[in-house]
Amino acid sequence: MKNRYELINEEALYAKNQNILKRYIPLDIRRALKKLLIIMKDPKPFFIRKLANIKSLRLQKPKQSISENGVSELYGKNLPHFEKFFSYWLEKSNELINNKKLNDTKYSKTLLSANEILMHKPTLKFALSHELLSIIGEYLGTAPSFHSASLWWGKAGEASAGSPFFHLDSLDSSCIRLYVYLSDVDEGNGPFCVIPKNESLRFIRKTGYIGNALSDKTIFKYLSLSSVRKLTGNAGSVFAVDASRSLHYGSRCIEGDRVVLIFSYSSYHNDESTASFLECLPRLNNLTTLQEMAYDHISIK
Repeated sequence: MKNRYELINEEALYAKNQNILKRYIPLDIRRALKKLLIIMKDPKPFFIRKLANIKSLRLQKPKQSISENGVSELYGKNLPHFEKFFSYWLEKSNELINNKKLNDTKYSKTLLSANEILMHKPTLKFALSHELLSIIGEYLGTAPSFHSASLWWGKAGEASAGSPFFHLDSLDSSCIRLYVYLSDVDEGNGPFCVIPKNESLRFIRKTGYIGNALSDKTIFKYLSLSSVRKLTGNAGSVFAVDASRSLHYGSRCIEGDRVVLIFSYSSYHNDESTASFLECLPRLNNLTTLQEMAYDHISIK
């Protein structure tokens, strides 16, 4: 019997099977045009946030940065509130998983909602710290909007759960996902695997890729195995990935569990309307301009 990987539907993946727009305009350019149309509906915040980001970087450059290629490891201990937030979730995630195993409940990749995660104040302070927002803003070229938080459990033997195929996220034309490992992650327990931005763009232009999930077989017709970066590391490792421009997959946990907290950041003008939970979060005190703007989101107007 064929497994899920072999049964993946790869019909209509390429531009030759699509309408005229998709046939002749590459995915990255279509996304940029769509972004431009969103900005044109409400252009003022675009310029205000660009200027705020420039002013912030002139006052103080962040101590770390995200590579132009869209994949970087950050040093967690140099990020504000990291130690307190990390130690809490290291213990809390083990507790949640053990309870699920003891109660024999059905496996679910997500352990808590964004609200439940961010009601823990040190976690909210970490996610909205000026230093972290400055790092992300420098990469995005604008004051970022905070978009979501999730706690994922990749369970050994559940290799097909989650997002096990190469894909691009559709949140924005460029977005940052911040992955904080709460367990040691090696090649056997589902490291995030990423094809950096430049190589991913080459694949898009070469194939006419339209945004579907792709099997390894399809990817490696056009790219070499060496183009994939496997994000392995100990608990406490932190990775920043431009998930809208860098082909990637997660899960594929074969030999052991993987637990990870994921924080998502986009520009103000993004494509999704899933950030209404921000209205329910407690407001932090003494916020910088970048922190104020991180709460602000076009989709909850």
